[in-house]
Amino acid sequence: MRARIRTVSHLAVLDGVTVLPGSPQTPIHERITEWVTQLAKIAERKKRYFHSVAEAADRISAHNKRFTPEQALHLASHGVKRNADGSYSWKFDEYQRARAPYRLSPDDHIALWSRITCPTLLFADSGSGRRWSSGDRCSGVNRLLCAEIRSAASATLSK
Repeated sequence: MRARIRTVSHLAVLDGVTVLPGSPQTPIHERITEWVTQLAKIAERKKRYFHSVAEAADRISAHNKRFTPEQALHLASHGVKRNADGSYSWKFDEYQRARAPYRLSPDDHIALWSRITCPTLLFADSGSGRRWSSGDRCSGVNRLLCAEIRSAASATLSK
């Protein structure tokens, strides 16, 4: 693993903050109950199928108005897989929607992020609710990340 870490020369992180310092910790029995409930709901969901890559691109365009039709088609062509019956479905693993009950603590996050030594660019989508400060790059939400990452920069993606 150590050799692999040294091979990363640059890093970009999109909406990588998953826990904030001072966040209240829900009791473990409640987190496990919520997780099991989420897994059950995912199992009941109907998988979305498309007749073509273009249909998947239309779905992307309908939910992401800022993408051009060409961008949506590019994303769809790489984001779907062809099924045995000739239909298409997202490559996405539905079970990734469930929030794991065993979360890293803010201190664990800081310990992991502090091992990053390469130049790092932190992105937050303007629609995600996370904002990087435009003045002080290590204030607010991004303090958890960039306070410990060497050579960090940040940006907010907007329309």
